[in-house]
Amino acid sequence: MESKFSLSMKEIGRYEVIKENIEKRLKVVEVAKILGLSERQVYRIKARVREKGIKGLIHRLRGRSSKRKVSEKIRDEVVNLYQTKYYGFNINHFTEFLAEQEGIKLSRETVRKMLREEGKYPKKPKKRPKHRVRREPMPKEAISMQLDASKHLWIPEIDRNIYLIAIIDDATNRIEAARIVSSDSTIENMRLLKEFFQRKGCL
Repeated sequence: MESKFSLSMKEIGRYEVIKENIEKRLKVVEVAKILGLSERQVYRIKARVREKGIKGLIHRLRGRSSKRKVSEKIRDEVVNLYQTKYYGFNINHFTEFLAEQEGIKLSRETVRKMLREEGKYPKKPKKRPKHRVRREPMPKEAISMQLDASKHLWIPEIDRNIYLIAIIDDATNRIEAARIVSSDSTIENMRLLKEFFQRKGCL
């Protein structure tokens, strides 16, 4: 009886890309770039797919326990040491002391992952992006124009806010065309653009 198997979305996507190569619609170098693999890895995967079909993409170690898996006893000891004897140590120093003083040799990433899984080493909060990043203006005038509208009490006698629509040169900040209008509508913006292009001899 044929055993059942399941594939992750990553494996299914990889299979589709490899199949494109087998059917000569993609080159090996293109497959390698898409999958983030070396060309040698692509050739190996391709050979397994040719031999076993989509099953050739199932990782050989799936279902087996990893030899590198840390035992529960070691995990508990590491977590306990981090909370007591080495409380306040950063991961680098803690990992070094584990190896030198306790005889527990683990990589920094293994220790970090272990502590995070136990909720003892929270991830650092990501820095919030700056609200606005200043962009360098264009190096020469007439390369780029900015069209913008701002609502303000431009004419106090009217006693209500109205709109100023302006076309501004990105390099010089010079106003190339402007209109004061009652609404920031598509028609008013198009009128201003028409005026601008006529002035520049484009219409």
